[in-house]
Amino acid sequence: MLGPLADPAALYRAADLLLLTSDSEGVPGVLIEAALAAVPAVATDVGWVSDVVRPGETGLLAPPGDPAALAAALRTLLAADRTRYAAAARAHALAHFDLAPVTTAWQHLLREVARPR
Repeated sequence: MLGPLADPAALYRAADLLLLTSDSEGVPGVLIEAALAAVPAVATDVGWVSDVVRPGETGLLAPPGDPAALAAALRTLLAADRTRYAAAARAHALAHFDLAPVTTAWQHLLREVARPR
């Protein structure tokens, strides 16, 4: 339990995967950070977690409140060749959560909302 880190890059480089066991989430920034660092994840399928963790592609999901399923997903990903998951996690995060695509999406939304009707 390291608490907040000013620069978590070294920790992500050392990680095999990220485990998130939340009962409730929005879009978890820690999953996006990990994905941008090419770290696959095992997480509970709550909130918008599945927008970041694509099951079988960028990591694995387990139902909330099911520790056996979470443990099985963790064992599966630890035993897998995580190179494919890592590359997919980074590609997905860059395409959907990097500043450029997010800015473009917000600009499009604002133009749509401000468009005269």
